Amino acid sequence: MLLTSQSFEIRPETSRGPSDMMDCCAVCGATPVDPHHIASRGSGGPDEDFNILLLCRKCHRSFHDLGWWEFALRNPRLSGKIMSARARLGRRLTSRVSKGEA
Repeated sequence: MLLTSQSFEIRPETSRGPSDMMDCCAVCGATPVDPHHIASRGSGGPDEDFNILLLCRKCHRSFHDLGWWEFALRNPRLSGKIMSARARLGRRLTSRVSKGEA
């Protein structure tokens, strides 16, 4: 599966893919639809494995509705990856988030 910057869809017809990515949503196990950038591309976040979570539409929407801090608290299995990606990119590691930094 290949993640492309041209589309937010997973392209299963390709054979190459990130080694640590699963074929299901990282939260609920449903078939993923969207790769979520922990640090958004608009704010300079890269299209690299460490900055991407595979999420189904429902969980992706939840990430955006809750914000990264609350989402990480509610999904402790993913909080390490979220915090690690934010630290690697020099982003805030507290609940106070500036507009456009979520």
